[in-house]
Amino acid sequence: MLKKWWFVLGGCAATVATVFVFAGIGGAASPSICMKPSDVNASCVREFVSPHFISKASLSDPPSKWSQAISSTKFTNESGLGGSTATHVAISVTWPVASSAVTVISTRLFANGTEIANPGSVCTSTSTSTTTTRACAVGNIPGGNTAKLIVRFATNTSMNPITGTATFGESGNDNPNGPNGTVNDKDSSRDSLTVASGSFQGSCFDLGLNQQATVFGSTAMQMTTAIVGQAASLSLPCTPADAGVDATAPKPVPDFTQQEAVVEFPSLSGGPFVNVVLNYFNTLPKTFVLWELKTDPTLDPTSLSSWTQVPNCAVGMTWDSCIAYQHGREYGLHVLGSDLDAKYNG
Repeated sequence: MLKKWWFVLGGCAATVATVFVFAGIGGAASPSICMKPSDVNASCVREFVSPHFISKASLSDPPSKWSQAISSTKFTNESGLGGSTATHVAISVTWPVASSAVTVISTRLFANGTEIANPGSVCTSTSTSTTTTRACAVGNIPGGNTAKLIVRFATNTSMNPITGTATFGESGNDNPNGPNGTVNDKDSSRDSLTVASGSFQGSCFDLGLNQQATVFGSTAMQMTTAIVGQAASLSLPCTPADAGVDATAPKPVPDFTQQEAVVEFPSLSGGPFVNVVLNYFNTLPKTFVLWELKTDPTLDPTSLSSWTQVPNCAVGMTWDSCIAYQHGREYGLHVLGSDLDAKYNG
């Protein structure tokens, strides 16, 4: 679906290898339907926000001028085919702001592989002084099946956490001492969104076939630019993309000397890769090498062993990013989009 890419460059002399919410956690269904229940990082619920950085609007701008992002909340019945059925399933996304700080633009809802044509009939929006929630009822989800809520929204406020939640009950006989077929489980996972200016630029763009959007961000040391086309996935209501420079991202010190360059975008319909350009305003060491942080999210980005060198592009190679050209302090990259993260340094 979506891929978030992080690029960091540096000088290195040595070779190194980068809902409805109304039930408590842990009810009857969790051991089978949700293998690792949690209100923070449940295995059966994935909350994914894209892009993770969006452009900041002027404080005087109306909501129609705010940048946009999408929230994807996915529930998976992990009991497997023929396993327990999750009943009364509802999935939701909650933003940690009042409704005046977030605008819901559109909602798409999927259950058991089929899109629900009129989500407004089963979805509601509620808010308090500190939260806003979009929640949808999707009915029964058999073992091995999924439900997904995709909400396009606009905001001018950074948020952490944005919480995706699934509530459900269980049919079956693996809970002899508890209520079967009623809502007795709640599981959640979290993501975040940063509204930035200058060093980042991003939004969710309305692009047709052969249309493009350019996003870029810079600091005094470097600039990152990405040119993206229309998203390939038909389930996405827009094309999320960002680019920028993160001056505070963790990295191996003193081996890496540059700041982290960041791009994020989905797989695209117009071609397999996106052209990303990294410009450096300072003199790079002669031993400069570009490295990629391995995609395992448990890796420590400050450890050299967590990184692998980015190769030059070549015909027939299998890669998620490669160096297409280098002109002085400008690096041109070919980068594939997906839902895996990549970060770069050197």
